[in-house]
Amino acid sequence: MATRGVMQLQRIHIRYCDWGGSSQGMRDFIGRELVAFAKAVPHCEIITEVRRNRHPIIRADYLTGIPKTLGVKNEAPSAIRDFLHRLRTTTGRKQRRFDKPVVSRLPSVQGAWDPEVAYQAMRTTVRHL
Repeated sequence: MATRGVMQLQRIHIRYCDWGGSSQGMRDFIGRELVAFAKAVPHCEIITEVRRNRHPIIRADYLTGIPKTLGVKNEAPSAIRDFLHRLRTTTGRKQRRFDKPVVSRLPSVQGAWDPEVAYQAMRTTVRHL
């Protein structure tokens, strides 16, 4: 995802085992779909690394400096594609929880609500020209 026109995802590390059963989906993804994914994301560096006797993981590095790591043990190639799409479309920032629906530094220009104001007593005139 882009923030102010700058793509936030810098690099994707794909680590997998070349013979382990939990990496079968990752090996299938690399063999069939990784080249097409790399062409779709030209701004991102994709690094594959073989680590024997380890479960497969995907690590995404963002401009914010905060990496995101996903374990893809025993996942199908379609699920791995979905995980990579999710990593590609996020900004890399930590999610914040908003307790209030609107965060404002300035109070309302109209003033605070006062239920004691008698609106029926106010006179308004409407003229059509």
